[in-house]
Amino acid sequence: MPFLRNAWYIAAWAEELSSEKLLTRTILSAPVLLYREPSGAAVALSNICPHRFAPLHKGKLDQGLVECPYHGLAFGSDGRCKRNPHGDGYIPANLKVRSYPIVERFGAIWIWLGDPDRADESLLPDFSFIDPKHNLVAHRCVPIKANYMLIAENNLDLSHLQFMHPNSVGSDKIANSQLEIIQEGNTVWSKRRIYQEKPPAYISRVRSIPEDVRIDRLLEVRWEPPGIVTLVIDVTRSGTAEKFGYLSHSAQCLTPETESSTHQFFAFGLPKEMGEIGQKFVESSADTAVFAFKEEDGPILDAQQETVGDHEFMSLEPILLPIDGAAIRARRTMNQLIAAEVEAAQVIKQVTKSAIN
Repeated sequence: MPFLRNAWYIAAWAEELSSEKLLTRTILSAPVLLYREPSGAAVALSNICPHRFAPLHKGKLDQGLVECPYHGLAFGSDGRCKRNPHGDGYIPANLKVRSYPIVERFGAIWIWLGDPDRADESLLPDFSFIDPKHNLVAHRCVPIKANYMLIAENNLDLSHLQFMHPNSVGSDKIANSQLEIIQEGNTVWSKRRIYQEKPPAYISRVRSIPEDVRIDRLLEVRWEPPGIVTLVIDVTRSGTAEKFGYLSHSAQCLTPETESSTHQFFAFGLPKEMGEIGQKFVESSADTAVFAFKEEDGPILDAQQETVGDHEFMSLEPILLPIDGAAIRARRTMNQLIAAEVEAAQVIKQVTKSAIN
């Protein structure tokens, strides 16, 4: 299935980019080169030299110019060739690589791989709670060998915590907890409320909950296309409003690498006023999430992807349960958005062809 191209995706965390080295990352099956100019401005180019198709990341970054390792052609941040060391130095007008619109916000580098004229910054999600200007933040990126929608659906159905994470955040109360699914426009919520729960080991440890206490837990997942997931966790003493700890927010951006692999960007944030304790918590939360996806969710998602292969998931006619409600709404929304984008591109192509003829 094609990707939704007219959308913002995280290409990297801001701290990954440097004016001294090149970072390469495949996004929507396209090889992308990322770096900073000497001024600090972030740049995203196609990673393929248009001359002999050599990968530019094997070259070098010299004063803001990317030098191809094959013949030394040097390209600027706008993608145009700035230096041809051969002969009289003539540079053909079409000697350029694609330059992608990018925005640096919320501690992340966001990239737009669709029509550059439609790259509207107002369409960026609100991730202000992980903006390092105002929050204590921990960033991580985990590669998953599965389609990004399989990972989104994993997040939207947290009943699996009981079975995949029994020794950390899961408990025997989750599968039978209260589930509410809401859709407003293209946004889907999955809200799970767990009552009279014995605190799972990780929750008990990080929130200092006595062993004999029972808790009520809210797990609220919000999904927005193309792969924006936010998770809110609230923990209170059962039957009361007494909170253990604070309202916890985390963010994920699922950036497709290929149709069967994903860059899973994690971020956890707390107000700076929490100081060292808050920083330790976000770092611990990030490490726990990485462990969970590498050791618990990841192997299942990898195996699931192997089973699905190149098939469209719904074409395999899965037997659906009520717990799949949010996941199916998100998948249906993505299918509709992609189909509309493909149809619009075909119309534009046909109108252009007719005008030429």
